[in-house]
Amino acid sequence: MKKEYLLYKLYDHSKKRVHINNELFEKYNVKRGLRNKDGTGVLVGLTNIGDVVGYKKNENGEVCPIDGKLFYRGYDLEDITKDILQSKRFGYEEICYLLLSGKLPDMERLKSFNEIIKENMYLDKKITKEEGEHLLYFTHFSNPMFILGTIPLILNSNKISKYILISHYLANIILGICLRKYNRVNDSNTSNYKEDKHNFGLVLTTSIRKSLDSVLSILGTLTIFLIISTLLINFFNLDNTSSLLIKSILELTSGLKELGSYNLLDKYLLIISSCILSFGGLSVHMQVINELVDTDISYKNYFIGRILQVVLSLGISYLISLFAF
Repeated sequence: MKKEYLLYKLYDHSKKRVHINNELFEKYNVKRGLRNKDGTGVLVGLTNIGDVVGYKKNENGEVCPIDGKLFYRGYDLEDITKDILQSKRFGYEEICYLLLSGKLPDMERLKSFNEIIKENMYLDKKITKEEGEHLLYFTHFSNPMFILGTIPLILNSNKISKYILISHYLANIILGICLRKYNRVNDSNTSNYKEDKHNFGLVLTTSIRKSLDSVLSILGTLTIFLIISTLLINFFNLDNTSSLLIKSILELTSGLKELGSYNLLDKYLLIISSCILSFGGLSVHMQVINELVDTDISYKNYFIGRILQVVLSLGISYLISLFAF
């Protein structure tokens, strides 16, 4: 279901089901607000959203007190929460939808409604915009299995992978420590983290769908940048050094593969490959931009962080090369 259509229907249902005719307030002598003119509290109001029942009438018409019950849109809240707890769902989004539309959502509507909320709440308010942009500085970590298992095969060297790993991760850690005093956010602007518990089947299917979307996005991005680098190199008839530079900037795997074809000393392989990994290639940058497209978190900090990480990796790998080779 399209999100724009869902929002339109929610607005339409809410508009129709919330409206109370002004004449009814006078007919039932209901005071608007929480207080009467004399300062006493208002005991009852007119609403078709919620209802509190504290008594019932017996066969003789006498009023008998009972345990209080709360109803939302005609649904007993006790029945709703019992179903939510038994299914181990969080339930917040379902209740919001019920209050707005007057009925509980089916799975399709609930899924679309959840996506609308999350796109506008930064991981359900677990982080703010400022925190998200701050994290982009130092959250670029290549998979250690890629560094330890694949890079030695690409570079035709088994000696330098552990040094590349140290250089790559240490540069990010130093970057995080150096920037820890910047972009601090007031704790009052953030919400306390609470573990969300959802139905396992829903979590599994959602995770698989998102994983497939991510894989397709990554493969598409890699293919595009590999084609671009090939076209640039062939069109301009670039030499080996220029080809290495273009490939490394556009897509790190092809850059590392090009680097491995050169007969260089291990210390030079270490320094250059550390810089290539730290920048990540524009294909990785494009994937980050794609993930941020539904938020107003700026990509700028990620780019600045990668430049700073390249500088730090260059220095660290150079120092390592002085003692290791």
